[in-house]
Amino acid sequence: MKTQMKLMAGLLLGVLPAVGMAAGGGGGGGTTPPPITSQVARRVPFTGRIPGQPNGTVSLVVRIYDTGTVGSGSVLFQENHTATVSGETFTVLLGQNTNWGLDPQVLAGQFYPHVAFSLSGTFTEIGARTPSTRLPPL
Repeated sequence: MKTQMKLMAGLLLGVLPAVGMAAGGGGGGGTTPPPITSQVARRVPFTGRIPGQPNGTVSLVVRIYDTGTVGSGSVLFQENHTATVSGETFTVLLGQNTNWGLDPQVLAGQFYPHVAFSLSGTFTEIGARTPSTRLPPL
């Protein structure tokens, strides 16, 4: 039943994990259940702007919140990135630095998730939070 629910959720979200199977002998000719060996990695591009930032490399913390209001809401996802700034803009792949990428369940059931970022070592968000409607679908 649990597997059926996961399969149905995957179909509804349009995402199904790629599952690798392996059967091994446990002695006496028996086999063990097949383990999951991989999943589809989800990486979503995000482009942000840091006004006044000179060209070069910066360390960022990128977060997805359940609201667009700066200073409030719950963090749904967080990831550290090293990004190259050019002309005050940068692009990172959300999920790139997390095992298996950005889990589609992070955004499931969220009506208005927003992306925010700050320089590493600070909690001050740079600019307004970006609605996830500007992110490609998972």
